[in-house]
Amino acid sequence: MGSEEDIQITAADQGKINSFAKYNIKLKEYEAEVENKKNLLQNLNDLEDELLLTEAEFHPFKIGESFFHLSTDETNEKIELQKKMLKERLITLESELGDCKATMSTLKKELYAKFGDNINLEES
Repeated sequence: MGSEEDIQITAADQGKINSFAKYNIKLKEYEAEVENKKNLLQNLNDLEDELLLTEAEFHPFKIGESFFHLSTDETNEKIELQKKMLKERLITLESELGDCKATMSTLKKELYAKFGDNINLEES
Protein backbone atom coordinates (compact mmCIF):
# COMPACT_ATOMS: atom_id res chain seq x y z
CA MET A 1 0.00 0.00 0.00
CA GLY A 2 1.27 3.48 -0.89
CA SER A 3 1.50 6.26 1.60
CA GLU A 4 -0.46 8.59 -0.67
CA GLU A 5 -4.18 8.54 -0.16
CA ASP A 6 -6.36 7.70 -3.14
CA ILE A 7 -8.07 10.73 -4.61
CA GLN A 8 -11.22 10.16 -6.60
CA ILE A 9 -11.47 12.03 -9.88
CA THR A 10 -15.03 13.09 -10.58
CA ALA A 11 -16.48 13.96 -13.97
CA ALA A 12 -16.34 17.63 -12.93
CA ASP A 13 -12.64 17.28 -12.09
CA GLN A 14 -11.96 15.65 -15.44
CA GLY A 15 -13.86 18.47 -17.13
CA LYS A 16 -11.65 21.03 -15.38
CA ILE A 17 -8.51 19.15 -16.42
CA ASN A 18 -9.74 19.02 -20.02
CA SER A 19 -10.65 22.71 -19.93
CA PHE A 20 -7.20 23.57 -18.61
CA ALA A 21 -5.61 21.60 -21.46
CA LYS A 22 -7.79 23.36 -24.05
CA TYR A 23 -6.97 26.79 -22.62
CA ASN A 24 -3.28 25.88 -22.62
CA ILE A 25 -3.48 25.08 -26.34
CA LYS A 26 -5.33 28.37 -26.98
CA LEU A 27 -2.72 30.24 -24.95
CA LYS A 28 0.10 28.86 -27.12
CA GLU A 29 -1.82 29.75 -30.29
CA TYR A 30 -2.50 33.29 -29.07
CA GLU A 31 1.14 33.78 -28.06
CA ALA A 32 2.34 32.59 -31.47
CA GLU A 33 -0.12 34.87 -33.25
CA VAL A 34 0.89 37.86 -31.10
CA GLU A 35 4.54 37.22 -31.96
CA ASN A 36 3.67 36.92 -35.65
CA LYS A 37 1.61 40.14 -35.66
CA LYS A 38 4.36 42.05 -33.83
CA ASN A 39 6.88 40.89 -36.43
CA LEU A 40 4.57 41.97 -39.25
CA LEU A 41 4.08 45.35 -37.60
CA GLN A 42 7.84 45.79 -37.30
CA ASN A 43 8.25 44.85 -40.97
CA LEU A 44 5.67 47.47 -41.95
CA ASN A 45 7.48 50.10 -39.87
CA ASP A 46 10.72 49.16 -41.61
CA LEU A 47 8.98 49.38 -44.98
CA GLU A 48 7.75 52.88 -44.15
CA ASP A 49 11.30 53.92 -43.33
CA GLU A 50 12.53 52.48 -46.62
CA LEU A 51 9.87 54.39 -48.54
CA LEU A 52 11.13 57.64 -47.03
CA LEU A 53 14.60 56.93 -48.38
CA THR A 54 13.65 55.83 -51.87
CA GLU A 55 13.28 58.15 -54.81
CA ALA A 56 11.12 55.82 -56.88
CA GLU A 57 7.66 57.07 -57.83
CA PHE A 58 6.01 53.65 -57.86
CA HIS A 59 6.46 50.65 -55.61
CA PRO A 60 5.37 47.04 -55.94
CA PHE A 61 2.72 46.28 -53.34
CA LYS A 62 1.37 42.79 -52.72
CA ILE A 63 -2.39 42.45 -52.57
CA GLY A 64 -3.46 38.84 -52.21
CA GLU A 65 -1.25 36.85 -54.57
CA SER A 66 -0.53 39.70 -56.98
CA PHE A 67 1.78 42.69 -56.99
CA PHE A 68 0.54 46.10 -58.08
CA HIS A 69 2.63 49.19 -58.73
CA LEU A 70 1.33 51.96 -56.50
CA SER A 71 2.46 55.53 -55.99
CA THR A 72 4.34 56.39 -52.83
CA ASP A 73 1.22 58.03 -51.35
CA GLU A 74 -0.98 55.03 -52.18
CA THR A 75 1.63 52.68 -50.75
CA ASN A 76 1.83 54.69 -47.53
CA GLU A 77 -1.97 54.64 -47.24
CA LYS A 78 -2.02 50.85 -47.66
CA ILE A 79 0.74 50.44 -45.10
CA GLU A 80 -1.09 52.65 -42.58
CA LEU A 81 -4.28 50.67 -43.11
CA GLN A 82 -2.46 47.38 -42.55
CA LYS A 83 -0.74 48.76 -39.44
CA LYS A 84 -4.09 49.91 -38.05
CA MET A 85 -5.63 46.48 -38.64
CA LEU A 86 -2.63 44.74 -37.04
CA LYS A 87 -2.77 47.00 -33.98
CA GLU A 88 -6.50 46.34 -33.56
CA ARG A 89 -5.90 42.59 -33.82
CA LEU A 90 -3.06 42.82 -31.30
CA ILE A 91 -5.35 44.58 -28.82
CA THR A 92 -7.93 41.81 -29.25
CA LEU A 93 -5.28 39.10 -28.90
CA GLU A 94 -3.82 40.68 -25.76
CA SER A 95 -7.30 40.76 -24.23
CA GLU A 96 -7.92 37.12 -25.18
CA LEU A 97 -4.52 36.19 -23.75
CA GLY A 98 -5.39 37.89 -20.47
CA ASP A 99 -8.76 36.13 -20.27
CA CYS A 100 -7.13 32.80 -21.07
CA LYS A 101 -4.45 33.25 -18.40
CA ALA A 102 -7.04 34.28 -15.80
CA THR A 103 -9.20 31.24 -16.51
CA MET A 104 -6.17 28.94 -16.43
CA SER A 105 -5.06 30.45 -13.11
CA THR A 106 -8.49 29.81 -11.59
CA LEU A 107 -8.57 26.23 -12.88
CA LYS A 108 -5.02 25.64 -11.68
CA LYS A 109 -5.87 26.84 -8.14
CA GLU A 110 -8.95 24.63 -8.00
CA LEU A 111 -7.13 21.56 -9.31
CA TYR A 112 -4.07 22.00 -7.08
CA ALA A 113 -6.37 22.56 -4.09
CA LYS A 114 -7.93 19.16 -4.67
CA PHE A 115 -5.04 17.13 -6.06
CA GLY A 116 -1.98 18.85 -4.60
CA ASP A 117 1.26 17.27 -5.83
CA ASN A 118 -0.65 14.47 -7.56
CA ILE A 119 -1.25 16.68 -10.60
CA ASN A 120 1.22 18.63 -12.68
CA LEU A 121 -0.14 21.61 -14.57
CA GLU A 122 3.19 23.35 -15.07
CA GLU A 123 4.86 23.61 -18.46
CA SER A 124 7.74 21.28 -19.07
